[in-house]
Amino acid sequence: MIRVKFSKEEFLVLTAGCLGVAMAFYVYHLGLTRALTDQNAHLNFARLTVESMTPGISQLGFWPPLLHILMIPVTLLDPLYRSGLAGFVVLVPFLALGAFFLYRTVLGVTNNSLLGVTAGLLFLTNPYVLYYAVTPMMEVLFLSNLAGAAYFMGLWLRGARLKFLILSGIFIALTTISRFEGLILLPICSALIFLRMRQKKRPGREIEASLVLFLSLASFGMFGVMLYGWIFGGTPFAFTGGWWIRDPSSFPTEHNMLRSIQYLLHASSYMLGKPLVLVALLSVIPLFVFSSKRLHLFAPLVILFSPFVFIALTLFRGFPPIMVPELPPFDVFFNERYGLTWI
Repeated sequence: MIRVKFSKEEFLVLTAGCLGVAMAFYVYHLGLTRALTDQNAHLNFARLTVESMTPGISQLGFWPPLLHILMIPVTLLDPLYRSGLAGFVVLVPFLALGAFFLYRTVLGVTNNSLLGVTAGLLFLTNPYVLYYAVTPMMEVLFLSNLAGAAYFMGLWLRGARLKFLILSGIFIALTTISRFEGLILLPICSALIFLRMRQKKRPGREIEASLVLFLSLASFGMFGVMLYGWIFGGTPFAFTGGWWIRDPSSFPTEHNMLRSIQYLLHASSYMLGKPLVLVALLSVIPLFVFSSKRLHLFAPLVILFSPFVFIALTLFRGFPPIMVPELPPFDVFFNERYGLTWI
């Protein structure tokens, strides 16, 4: 009898593949692969970049371009484009990658493989994560790159090896061109690097060189998005948008930070489940009180939590709005999926 033994990483990758295939079949059977306007838009932008009256980079649109770029060759296959399963082909590998990075991140700060596997499985078994992994949407692409940035930054903090700083910078650039929430990682991670090197009493020239190297990679995505907006939209900040929805009733959080956090937490309770949101938030304080690895815990946590801060700030600014049925204007769901993009 042949026994096949999988490592924890192989188990999570295999689980991601199986769950992804099962969810793709289920969603396709229900006819929900192209149910959202954004799903159709992402497919169309990818296809129009190559096959349109004016093909080229100008067809990518003002969304972060990574998903559209990755889907270009897949959307050229008519069955995958028309069915919406182009997203499944591109995103399920990222689903597996996100679970792998979360496992390794938790393992690195706890030395407990069971906790690491639990983190990976919580990610993989979330129904909304699975839905957005088999349809052409940006959430899973963003979350997986975010987990990669957290993992490699954690490795650099523990070992200060240059290659981990470089890899963290690369994943932050990928995160930035996955969703705009990634933009907040540039100041956050720069501050983490500076504080860690000051803590280790590194000379100023070494700190400066490390930050220049890191930012030259990490800011590549931000400058790419701004250059695109400048050329095709007339302003580097064309991606901020918002002109297409100006009904004042759509902005109940504008200039109100407490209400912004309230709306985001309600959206998160739909996407992640209320018990998981409460456990996640309430566990942070005892973690820092009782752990001897506060810095090693803090860096991945602040990176993974950064989308919450970014979205709360954008809600305070007034755009984009989030709507949930129990809050004004009541009985409406809109952009509640933004509650998914923090772990």
